[in-house]
Amino acid sequence: MRWSGSTAGAIAIWAAVVVLTLAGCAKKEKSNTEMGGTGDMVLEELEQAVLAKNWDALNIVDTMARPGEAVSLLSKLCQNEDPDIRELALNCVTMITDPNTAKILAEALADEDEDNRHYALGSLEGSDAARVAGDLVANLDNEDVEVRAGVALLLGYAEEAEPAESVRNRLEIEQSELVRRDLKLALAKLGDAEMKELFAAQMDVPDSETRRKGFEDLRYIGDRGLAPRILPALDDLGRAHLISRKSEPQARFARVCDAAVNLIGELCEQPFSFEISDSKVYSDEEIAEAKSYLQSLKAE
Repeated sequence: MRWSGSTAGAIAIWAAVVVLTLAGCAKKEKSNTEMGGTGDMVLEELEQAVLAKNWDALNIVDTMARPGEAVSLLSKLCQNEDPDIRELALNCVTMITDPNTAKILAEALADEDEDNRHYALGSLEGSDAARVAGDLVANLDNEDVEVRAGVALLLGYAEEAEPAESVRNRLEIEQSELVRRDLKLALAKLGDAEMKELFAAQMDVPDSETRRKGFEDLRYIGDRGLAPRILPALDDLGRAHLISRKSEPQARFARVCDAAVNLIGELCEQPFSFEISDSKVYSDEEIAEAKSYLQSLKAE
């Protein structure tokens, strides 16, 4: 069939309008997708998934471009009477980078369910401590020993006088030796000289295991001024940590003196002429350089 010129032109215009309309709809749909489905419909979908204990809820959060908009909803779900629902809601919370998530996790330290309490504790980071210091201090009286100990270590990052005083007060009445140790360690990180000495003195004990564990304490305290105390460990040839790969036929281990060099490098921002690595066994010359460096710090 042959169209007249005017008819063909009208059809072309109509077709162009249709294409533009469809393109606009596609653009709008894409825009909604790029937004991560933000809006009441997606939040409702998330809520229903959590209430149904459907772990696909994690996928919903993961695909949202602005998951922070779900924080308020998840905060409410973390108060649900069902511990399984609270568990799923907490898992969703930990997927979101938002200033308000630390508060939700800190409040969950008082959850009636032990697994939920411990999950919340493990999800909090030192960088959260100042933001939720009040909640952490409140949990120094938590009935859960693990929570009290973990909260103490988190408060070590708060770097404020008030948390330090609260930690000292708890230490006076604390009965658990596990918690007492972590309270003391937190005080050392908060600047208590007596407690710093308590943990630094582990380097003077002629026992590889004591020194190896002591390295983690000094790493947590993070005080460059304690680096010279590591000097005795540079003569310790005892076994520290595994450095061989699974494919290797024979296991190889770094020595305590090697781990000591690595710790010095961390505390003092790599002051050596040689490279440091957790998988490295240092030469006699490199160990000697580390000793010389610590001697220079002692002389300052």
